[in-house]
Amino acid sequence: MSYADIASKLSSILGRNIRHVNLDVDQLAERYHAGGLDKDYAQTLASMDKWIEDGNEDRVTDCVFVLTRQAPKSADVFIRENHQRWLS
Repeated sequence: MSYADIASKLSSILGRNIRHVNLDVDQLAERYHAGGLDKDYAQTLASMDKWIEDGNEDRVTDCVFVLTRQAPKSADVFIRENHQRWLS
């Protein structure tokens, strides 16, 4: 599921337009650095985001259940259950 997918779900459930602005690695690193992260660490984090975007974390595991003993929730369910947090 992409950031744009989540933005679309949030828009639908919250009733307002939310969009994801896709930044390239350098733009994201600069944003992290401007927020106070060390420049090298900011670049590392931004590079990891690209790595994830390229599909390197596309997998399903049982970690949520193993760690919490609760079934994982879909993004839709999570947003609906917590929508008041974004409305205030």
